[in-house]
Amino acid sequence: MRLSARPVLPFGALWLAAVCRPAFAQLTDTQQIYDLAIKALFREDVDITRPRIVFIAKVSGTWPRASDSGAPWARFPDSSYRSRYSDTSAPRPVWGDVPGELRESFRGVAAHEIEIRSQDLPPDSRLVEGSSSARTQVGVSAIAFTPDSSEALVYVHVHCGGLCGGGDIVYLRRKRPGGWSIAATFPLWRS
Repeated sequence: MRLSARPVLPFGALWLAAVCRPAFAQLTDTQQIYDLAIKALFREDVDITRPRIVFIAKVSGTWPRASDSGAPWARFPDSSYRSRYSDTSAPRPVWGDVPGELRESFRGVAAHEIEIRSQDLPPDSRLVEGSSSARTQVGVSAIAFTPDSSEALVYVHVHCGGLCGGGDIVYLRRKRPGGWSIAATFPLWRS
């Protein structure tokens, strides 16, 4: 009887290979944050379901200044503004519950135009040029982090044509090394 020359792997190695994803399949912090924020926006109350592929504008324009009275940014939350969603059964957080340093950092970060890079997006997202596309498009701001990178804020909005769209500020917390969860969403506008 002739035995096979194939190497034999111990059971533990087979289990580990079957259960663990390769390192390249893990999402970066930026990818996770954008993915969670986009999911929250579509889950909360935009009138369309999340498309299989999310099209994201390559350049996110600067936010309107607070002096622009009709702009969503003019309605930036005050400290008592209650969130729409919370990840706990405790009372929904208010904007004042978000650390003040993070809120101020977010104001500065979100006020600047940024170019979104494809490597910062979740795998089911694609960049598109300009905002004239007939597709439903999502826009994102840069992400503001606390100094210890344990909490983050990001603005995300969707334009799905005509009178369809909305924009939220999403507050996230690091739940474990390499993972994030949504702590609250603060809707700014809906159409």
